[in-house]
Amino acid sequence: MKERFLKKLKIISLFSLGLFFLSFPQSVSVSQFFGGLTIATGFPLFFLDEESRKTWKRVQNPFLTFFGIYILLFLSSLFHAENYSSFLKKFLKQSEFGDFWMLLLFPASFLIASQEKNQTILRRFLFASASIVILLGCISLFSEVRIGKFVANGFKYAPGDRLQHFSGNIGPIKLYLPIGMMNTHLTFGGLLGLFLPGLFVDWFQSTKKRKISFSF
Repeated sequence: MKERFLKKLKIISLFSLGLFFLSFPQSVSVSQFFGGLTIATGFPLFFLDEESRKTWKRVQNPFLTFFGIYILLFLSSLFHAENYSSFLKKFLKQSEFGDFWMLLLFPASFLIASQEKNQTILRRFLFASASIVILLGCISLFSEVRIGKFVANGFKYAPGDRLQHFSGNIGPIKLYLPIGMMNTHLTFGGLLGLFLPGLFVDWFQSTKKRKISFSF
């Protein structure tokens, strides 16, 4: 009974992490749902599964370090605040505190990705997600309106929404800075910065393996 339950947790956590990778370049809300599901199904394994407990020992120091840095920064800001009440209201409502729980995704995703049998599936999700990011970036080159806002408004342009930044012309065709589904070009650039190095390293390693196999 316990083994069957643990197996289901491992499967759900694997695919929820994969769907998190697939959805976060397109929708923050959807990706947070799958991130929460990954945490909810991954963390119990640290307590119930012997192998997962060994993995926790490998990841606990980096995790606790990041957690400690965040707590120290919070305490430092609180110490220097002139008014505790206004600081806490601003901190809770206008800062990134609402996403703090996603730090828990770090050990959960490490647990899932550290298992060799899961790596091929996760690599496929990452490749699909990167392909979507690049495709949406190419589409946004030709769109005056921001695709993310356009979709969020029910495929309508809402007066007052910021338009794209004009980049130049190719003949009669107007081009705009690529933004994908993101609200800012900086965020889109950050996504490319996350995906492209990993894809390049994966391509380089696979090419190297092919050359070695051909040499034999």
